[in-house]
Amino acid sequence: MAFGDGDRAYLLGQDFGVDVTYGGTTVKGIVDEMDEAALAGQAVSQLGRQRSVLIATGSLSPDPEGSITVDGTTYVVYDVREEPPDGRFTRVFLTNAS
Repeated sequence: MAFGDGDRAYLLGQDFGVDVTYGGTTVKGIVDEMDEAALAGQAVSQLGRQRSVLIATGSLSPDPEGSITVDGTTYVVYDVREEPPDGRFTRVFLTNAS
């Protein structure tokens, strides 16, 4: 299911969005934290937490790299990917700055 512009504005608005600041620009984004299994070999895996923030594609230009502040906390960007199916959202993957 694709989101329209009105849906995107609602999702990133006051109800769900937090402030995301990069390069002096502040936009709204949705923080997500999920479990991620990393394979260690021999059918052994390690479970960790992966934090990301979902923003409107093109709202931070160029795509963020280095330091970014999300909801008052500074992180380091380690990957940026457009979300399927239509690329209207971009997921910024985060790691702790310290």
